[in-house]
Amino acid sequence: MRIISGHGAEFILKLRRACENQVIFDFIIPSRPGESGTTESLHETFPEEYPSSNHMVFAKHVKLLRKLLGAVVRPKFGVKNNLVRVAKSLYLLAAWSIEIGGDLLFVGKRPNGIALLAPRRILIVKTDQLGDVTFSTVLPQAIKQKYPNARIDYLVRPNAAHVLERNPHVNGIYLWNNLLLEFLPGRGELRKMRTKLAENRAVAPRLRFNSYDVVINARAYPPSSNLLLRGFGKKLITFDIAEQSFLADYWADYDLNEEEPHNYAKLLAPLGIASSSVPSSSEFYNYAARNPMGGLEPYTVIAPVSFEIDRQWKTEHWKELIEMLLAQRINVALSGLPSQRAYLESIVPAWSVEAGLVRLFTGLSLPEFGALMKGAAFFVGIESFPAHLAIALRIPAAFLINPTVYYLKGYSRRTFAREARSILPTLPDAEFFDVASASADVIATSFRRLRPEVLNSGVRTVSIGGAA
Repeated sequence: MRIISGHGAEFILKLRRACENQVIFDFIIPSRPGESGTTESLHETFPEEYPSSNHMVFAKHVKLLRKLLGAVVRPKFGVKNNLVRVAKSLYLLAAWSIEIGGDLLFVGKRPNGIALLAPRRILIVKTDQLGDVTFSTVLPQAIKQKYPNARIDYLVRPNAAHVLERNPHVNGIYLWNNLLLEFLPGRGELRKMRTKLAENRAVAPRLRFNSYDVVINARAYPPSSNLLLRGFGKKLITFDIAEQSFLADYWADYDLNEEEPHNYAKLLAPLGIASSSVPSSSEFYNYAARNPMGGLEPYTVIAPVSFEIDRQWKTEHWKELIEMLLAQRINVALSGLPSQRAYLESIVPAWSVEAGLVRLFTGLSLPEFGALMKGAAFFVGIESFPAHLAIALRIPAAFLINPTVYYLKGYSRRTFAREARSILPTLPDAEFFDVASASADVIATSFRRLRPEVLNSGVRTVSIGGAA
């Protein structure tokens, strides 16, 4: 924890709060000399230009129906994945029933009629996967630009905390286990649930003690409960399709056909932040001091493995692409989990590993992986956290997606039943290819188009037996 000295009693109070909260890291920003440390109080207004409450409630339930139907009809492969699908479908059905009851109970409430000015303490809740947390960093960027003296804390799952470390727009990080996300059938070990629940119980009083002016629940899809979050702050902002959204003070319309930055911008509307002020790209700052590639530039990072079969690219295509890159004097860093090492070894020529032209990384920490990505000339991969990090670091990239299963604006046909979405934003330095039809030559051409200055005029001759 880092503390910047404040003044008198204000500093003592902030220090006590920081110690009691036990956040991972904490930047305490003092008031300027001569200031009292107070800001304009919260104001509440009821603008008339918003859509009617009835219209918003109807649109919400249409989207929940689309989500449920999508979970039912989406093809799954293997017993484990089908078990997860059944569990998700039953959960969505039960959650939807609660939403219907809640919206009937709070039928007179306007879920869109507040505006909040000058918030001093803000909690962003994103108990989600690494990539989702990475993309949500557009929120603190925009908030700090509008309210530079506001304190912004994050509530995330333990494995996502390192995504936010060293971020200058985030003051504190709290850890929370999303039990339903972690312990769906086929995920996690149930014997650990009691420990995870105890950890959540220890954090909740600290969050209530902070008494946030605004709590922003940035997770749209269930599990995304607002029931507990209601007690963490004075005002609660959430997406309309989040669980128990009827408890929130403001609903943001989550558009199933739009990109994530567009939806995140809607969460900030009641704070007086225009959508044009919300950046289109996320950010990441947690790098190790040393690049694991050890100066072997230029190189491309390839992340070829997914847990979902419908995201996979053919093995022979990966082999062809790696040989094409090596022929252009572009070295390769292959990234995956330790359990995926055998697959990574199967798609590279043995001689290229022995010669040091291809390196396999399966046990990197997040800061080490961040340093590896930061030094890359190009990225190729299926949609996963490495792809999300490539977007955050603005690395020219070729992404392989399945547009028939994962909706991506501009690439997929709109359907009513939509359960899976790609959260990759379409940016100038990113190109997207259908995983079912793209060839290795198409991806290599993308490299030449996006990074022509990297290519060496000389060509390395490659063969199965070695290099010349």
